[in-house]
Amino acid sequence: MRRIARIHRPSAALAQCLQAPASTPQHTAACRAAAATAATCLQRPRDFSTTPQRPFHRSGRRAEKSSPGEKASREEAATRAADAQQQQQQQQQQQQQEAAAEQLLEAYEPDAADVEAEEIETDLVLPPEDLAVAQREDELAADGVTYKPANTAHDLMVVGGLGGWFERDEHWGASKRYAGFAPTRRVADPALLELNVRRAVAEALAAAAATSAAGDGKAPLLTGLWERGGREDAERALGLRLEVREDGAVGLVAADAKRIARALRWDPDAPESSVAAPGEEVGKQQFSPDEAREIVRTWDEGWKKISLHDTQLKFAVTKRVLQLTGHPIHDSKLLSIHTAGHLVALLVKPEPPTKVAEALEQQGELAKLPNVRVHATRRTPIHKHQEVGRWKVIVEELEKRKIPATGDGGIGRFVEDKWMRGPRLPKSERKKRRIQSTMSTY
Repeated sequence: MRRIARIHRPSAALAQCLQAPASTPQHTAACRAAAATAATCLQRPRDFSTTPQRPFHRSGRRAEKSSPGEKASREEAATRAADAQQQQQQQQQQQQQEAAAEQLLEAYEPDAADVEAEEIETDLVLPPEDLAVAQREDELAADGVTYKPANTAHDLMVVGGLGGWFERDEHWGASKRYAGFAPTRRVADPALLELNVRRAVAEALAAAAATSAAGDGKAPLLTGLWERGGREDAERALGLRLEVREDGAVGLVAADAKRIARALRWDPDAPESSVAAPGEEVGKQQFSPDEAREIVRTWDEGWKKISLHDTQLKFAVTKRVLQLTGHPIHDSKLLSIHTAGHLVALLVKPEPPTKVAEALEQQGELAKLPNVRVHATRRTPIHKHQEVGRWKVIVEELEKRKIPATGDGGIGRFVEDKWMRGPRLPKSERKKRRIQSTMSTY
């Protein structure tokens, strides 16, 4: 059976509030409270139901809940308070540290030895200690000197300053200049390149022999930095006797190899070290091109058969070649280098040919063919007639008929033009007539 919902009467407080006059303040508070209660009752349609009310619809639980905006505002206020407190603590701590530092500075008394500091030995050009400072306008007025300010930049006096002092090269010493591993200039002379390759191979073999004699398998001398050396070291390395066998192995004199290996060890503190004089040109050649040609002529071609299959030996040779000549050997070319001759051929490149005949002669492929001949100049039909002996007969027959053998015989290009129009006018006359014909058309 369907139930009819009962409508409750308004509370007595609400009725009393509506009947009371507006001037009485004691009933105003009661009216507001009753109105709030009535509004709350009207906003809950569940209260008009006759069915039992569930616990989660009770008004107490809704009153306990708070909106998300209120929670966010409370959290933001708490965060601000914590930040302000932390900032205040940091300021106090910083003030305490500054006060402690000031106390230490006030209590510090340097020794007399520390006050009179020794001068630093340096090759840098330091700024002058006696600096002339320009006087201010008030100081000039006190001395009775009239000061006239400049109106334009041309009236200003140019004086030196300390701005960019160490940006100038003349203020830096020789020890502060960069001294690279490779020489400043690459070697381009073929004789010097071959001489440096021979020196690099001899020094690498001497270093390998010294390493094997010492019994050190890591070979630090082969992979380490070498001294660039002077002329005496170069002559000693070039004079090393190399006994090349058929398989490319080399025999050395132990005493000579020991001296060369000892000179190769890098010592930056030595008086003759390559780092001791960095102001000079890096990698300056010890021999002139003429001297190198004379030395190269005295060698036989047997040393070019020295094998470079050993990886450590090849690395030492190519690194030394870079240090002496400035030519790096690319990794793609290392696999094609098997002997010292291959390295020389890679570095010493022939001059580019100026003519096609020279290029064909250098290549030598066409000259080997039986049915091909290479000539230095262009071949014409006359050359072919001369080769078979026919040209003399042709010249005689042409002379009988008064025909030139070569050329036009002085007839010129415009012989037919002479026949048709008469002799050719000079260029200036032709230009005048062309201008006159143009004027007449206008």
